[in-house]
Amino acid sequence: LPAVQQAREAARRSTCKNNLKQIGLALHNYHEAHKLFPMGTSIGPPYWTGGSKGTWAVMILPFIDQGPVYKMIDMKSRTNVWDQFITGSTTKRLRTVHVPGYKCPTDTHREIWGNGNSGWAKSTYAVSLGNQRMAAGGLDLGNRWGTGLQNRATTGNGGRLSGMSGWYMWCARMRDVTDGTSNTIHVGEIRPACMTWGYLGHWYPWGVRAATSAGINVPIRDCLDSAAIPTTDPSMQKYPGQQRRGNWAVAQAFRSMHPGGVHFLLVDGTVKFIPEVIDDLTYQRLGDRRDGQVVGEF
Repeated sequence: LPAVQQAREAARRSTCKNNLKQIGLALHNYHEAHKLFPMGTSIGPPYWTGGSKGTWAVMILPFIDQGPVYKMIDMKSRTNVWDQFITGSTTKRLRTVHVPGYKCPTDTHREIWGNGNSGWAKSTYAVSLGNQRMAAGGLDLGNRWGTGLQNRATTGNGGRLSGMSGWYMWCARMRDVTDGTSNTIHVGEIRPACMTWGYLGHWYPWGVRAATSAGINVPIRDCLDSAAIPTTDPSMQKYPGQQRRGNWAVAQAFRSMHPGGVHFLLVDGTVKFIPEVIDDLTYQRLGDRRDGQVVGEF
């Protein structure tokens, strides 16, 4: 039985890795067409009244053979993408449409959280906010080099962002990745079940702003409640309380159900499995596109 389980997980990991490769190819094709990468979200001051036009996961739909889904979206509408109805329907919303390539098969969470028109089709992949300050108290690794001081990436000023995207209307170009495309994280795995705060959690829907982004603000770990972790666990001394699901700044981080680590897509399009035991400093350097630090082996 263990051998069968390992074989199945190997197949699931292979599919998950391939999903990220396809996302990477789509991101590069988008950059080729638009001369920049897609925004993590297309909303932010002073654009709130216009309604969100979605996320990076929405913008690359035509580049991952999901053109029909993209055509269902009315980009001229003032209604947020996730609240729009599918073209020709008055009962089915866009947010209920499941995109197979946005879910890692290892994640056992349901593809759609909720029922009927109230459901949310989720994603297990998120764009990197980088080594950004997330104001999570003592749980936050912070930003060491002054490259990501804007709290929670809530700005359209790329000079205050360390990752590949922010929560507002800003996105990186290839030239913004001064640390090298092979040394910078672009997209990584997330676990929808690790979040229990608002629409950012429970579901991690692919079309909702901010719900498809995560930061290098806490180490790679599973999302057990802190109460379930023995106080003798070294992480409880080093990062007390980091597992708390109710703290969205902590929960909105990269993690997976794969034993031992997480798949990450680097900006150059390669996919690497990074172990959860990676050194914190190395992890932060990988998340920061412009810190000027030497990454080394990882």
